[in-house]
Amino acid sequence: MALWESGDTVEGSTTVRSGEQPSGEANIVIQSVAYNETVPFRGGLSVDYTLENVGNADGQERFVDLIIEGTDNAFDDTNFDVSVPAGGTTSGTLRFDGIDGYYGPGETINFSVELWDFDRAAERQATYEVPDRPVLQLASVDAPTTIEAGGTLRVNYTIDNLGGVAGTESAVELLVNRELSDTDTNVTVPAQGSVSDSLTLDGISARKAGEMLSVTDQTDTATDQTGGVHVPESVRTAGGQTELIVEFTGESNASSTDDLQTHASEVQQPLASVAAANDAVTLEQTFWLKPMALVEMDLDRVSVGKLAELPQVEAVYENARVTADTGSTAGAPPPGSLSATNSSYTYGLEQINAPTAWDNYNTTGEGVSIAVLDTGVDVDHPDLNVAKWQEFDSDGNPVNSRPNDGNGHGTHVSGTATGARNPAGDVLTYGVAPGADLYGVKVLADDGGGSFAQIIAGMQWAVDNDADIISMSLGASGFYDQMIEPVRNAHDAGTVVIASAGNSGDGSSGSPGNVYESIAVGASNSNQGIAGFSSGEVVDTVSDWSSPPVDWPEQYTVPTVAAPGVNTLSSVPGGGYDGTYSGTSMAAPHVSGAVALALSATDADVRPAMIERALESTAVKPSEAPTPPGERDSRYGSGIIDADALVEYLQNPPVLYTVELSDTGDSLGGVVFVENTSNTTEAGVNSRATGNDSNAPLSEGETPEVSVTESTGDRTDTQKITLTSDDGRSDPVVREYVRPASEFTRFAG
Repeated sequence: MALWESGDTVEGSTTVRSGEQPSGEANIVIQSVAYNETVPFRGGLSVDYTLENVGNADGQERFVDLIIEGTDNAFDDTNFDVSVPAGGTTSGTLRFDGIDGYYGPGETINFSVELWDFDRAAERQATYEVPDRPVLQLASVDAPTTIEAGGTLRVNYTIDNLGGVAGTESAVELLVNRELSDTDTNVTVPAQGSVSDSLTLDGISARKAGEMLSVTDQTDTATDQTGGVHVPESVRTAGGQTELIVEFTGESNASSTDDLQTHASEVQQPLASVAAANDAVTLEQTFWLKPMALVEMDLDRVSVGKLAELPQVEAVYENARVTADTGSTAGAPPPGSLSATNSSYTYGLEQINAPTAWDNYNTTGEGVSIAVLDTGVDVDHPDLNVAKWQEFDSDGNPVNSRPNDGNGHGTHVSGTATGARNPAGDVLTYGVAPGADLYGVKVLADDGGGSFAQIIAGMQWAVDNDADIISMSLGASGFYDQMIEPVRNAHDAGTVVIASAGNSGDGSSGSPGNVYESIAVGASNSNQGIAGFSSGEVVDTVSDWSSPPVDWPEQYTVPTVAAPGVNTLSSVPGGGYDGTYSGTSMAAPHVSGAVALALSATDADVRPAMIERALESTAVKPSEAPTPPGERDSRYGSGIIDADALVEYLQNPPVLYTVELSDTGDSLGGVVFVENTSNTTEAGVNSRATGNDSNAPLSEGETPEVSVTESTGDRTDTQKITLTSDDGRSDPVVREYVRPASEFTRFAG
């Protein structure tokens, strides 16, 4: 155990000795710090501390922080509002369980215990344990991006051993288009060492271009990163009357919006009790789409720790501002482009094939509702019919008002989504789904800005009013974790969430568009190019988000798709029209309208995940696009949407199936393959966990014959195979099979 005693010198303070102190003042110092000098492998760092008040008055330290060098966190754990009596001591514990995400075995962990108010710090070191067993992991893979005809594919790899004992990997495999092409067997890696080698495939000239390559090995690591309640520095240093969002733990097993509301009410009750008993804390609004609350606090009278110490509180942060996503002005459209011409339709409608979908499927979106969350809508515009309306103030409170829009952005967006098929003015037809029901939801003020509380309130209202589509031409640049759960819960409730990607160009994105479950939309121009302002990037889930859901992929690309968003003609307040609006704001309602057409023309209920799949599967790209249609890149996503092809796809959707393998044996893991007629698809990368990759679509009525091959390990128990057939409309059909381990073929091991 390592100790720091009073009398020592610590960073940020001088040596503390008893003696004269200013009358009536507290002086809190760190008396001692105790911890295990060796942190267990994949265990946590636990630090016990004792604070001493050498002053003459009782005192309180608002934030006792554990800060670990090298993590991405400002504070890795925090104890709030620690009171220390005059001449007395108070003890506590700080803990961080994510060490293996930042340190390797044998490395030195530098950390400190720090006092925020009294500016004291105790710096210490610990060592991360070297496990007394082999721990193998695939450290790197290097493969060429192009190969000359007749050449050889060579993939270099490195395997690290984190353990203190040498270990052997039974099989390192190269798969080309999911076919086993080369294998290195019995690769031995020394203790705390590494081994590098290569896998090869000859005869590239005889193979198709564009084949997918993957290297798979049988090691798997997991990282659990946890910490205390997140309170950003801006909140810690705030004073006076301050609006704060209090975020609670979500309900992971909710099956309905009723479950979400019940859970939110339960976890918010302790906060309601605090507010009722303290006039410095006002509970302004509560939310259930994400269990959270908006409070106004006098931080000069009550510490933010009063909120952080409540049960199931995850974070406390400011009521962030969100703005409409309008890009840089693209310039006025060509003369005469607003007036009716021989084509009768805007380039936007023609580019996405909306008129063709109207004619082929006899629909303009009837029976489908689109909730447009924006600056409002001019209810008196002759081309717009507002079926439902709700306005929210900055606290998320509903406002009793007549539909209005003092900005124009919301009216323009609403017109793109649902404008009349035969406009009242002498302009081209511009609305994608004229027959859809428009739900106007004012969540942005007339200056184009709004608060996080407003956005959540609007989303919650839309879900509660059974809106089929939420269309949001708004966002905050960067990654905001507080948007994740509202989008996911709306998605799970069956509402399609469509949002603009942002207007900061390539290498950027904004929330909520960059939430994985959102359908993020980039902006195309009349030539099928992508506007320079249109945002897009490859999202690194762990690095970019603070607390991403565990079921998200390691990386994904924003936007999902693209749609017209440069010099777009649509309605504006006062009964007029404007064709100079540009931005991903203008692109998003094109997608919302196209989805309304598809839902209207489809008999069965279609889940949001299938809508996204269909949009991407039917998207188109020009030949100069960075990647082929259906494959995402940061400019087009999977491509520019095609409303006609979208409807056709959803009227007869393919059936995908997923295979999961549950392991009750003692295998170290392996690659699991699922065979369906002529193709073989990898179904999972670890036989101890669940695999979720899907096979190619099946023909209607086809039943796959499933067999499983497991690549390594001594099987002593039974395996359960779960086959899920999913057409994206009805609930997935699940079949389970149990087979003895002896029936599994081993490639090696």
